[in-house]
Amino acid sequence: MRFRVSLAAVLAALLCAGSLTAHADPSDEPPPVPGVTLPNAAPAITGTPVAGTAITVAAGPYADGTSLTYLWYHETDVRPFYTATDPNYTVREADIGTKLYAIVIVSQPGLASAHQKTGLTASVLGQVVGQTPKIKGTVKIGKTLKAAIGVWTPGAKLKYQWYVGGKAVKNATKKTFKIPASAAGKRIYFTVSGTLSGYQPLTKTSKKTKAVPKPPKKVKKKATTKKTYVPPSQPWSPTNRGVV
Repeated sequence: MRFRVSLAAVLAALLCAGSLTAHADPSDEPPPVPGVTLPNAAPAITGTPVAGTAITVAAGPYADGTSLTYLWYHETDVRPFYTATDPNYTVREADIGTKLYAIVIVSQPGLASAHQKTGLTASVLGQVVGQTPKIKGTVKIGKTLKAAIGVWTPGAKLKYQWYVGGKAVKNATKKTFKIPASAAGKRIYFTVSGTLSGYQPLTKTSKKTKAVPKPPKKVKKKATTKKTYVPPSQPWSPTNRGVV
């Protein structure tokens, strides 16, 4: 029995057997999509990387209609830990001791997106925090004032400085301060500064006291002359009895 095989079936069999190689028509491939034009200047992070403060990616300029996405990384990260369309990032306590960088994804309608990378920031610092200090005690010459500072960052080293009339008092660097006579008529305040390794230092100032009352003036008593009896110069006689 004879079978008739069509040419199309033969070609199909040869293709399956690998004897012929199919070549795609170049006209069937989509044309390449042009990419976004990037500025020559690379983006940069501005601001001091301190926990609790904001840093910003400064990038551009870009054409109208451009959309930007910001990916934030720690120096050793493989994946971003924060993604946003806002260029600002508030540094966290978890970032302390690390360096940060950002990648900016630049997108425009109908164009292939592109990206730019910033440089590294300095190592992120913590921020010493503390409450506003107050002065306790009686404002009077000879009395002792005390610094009440509230709660500060644990481990922070604190330093004090007392001021009278706006001038720092020499050696007045303790938590207490005895008001000297020279403070009369002047107001008193103090500053407290906190430092800690790996943290941004902090200095806070108390409110001023009222003016130190001046001591009352001593009233000098006028000297009084005591009158004494002076006898007459003439001797006594029956006719002269000492009456002048």
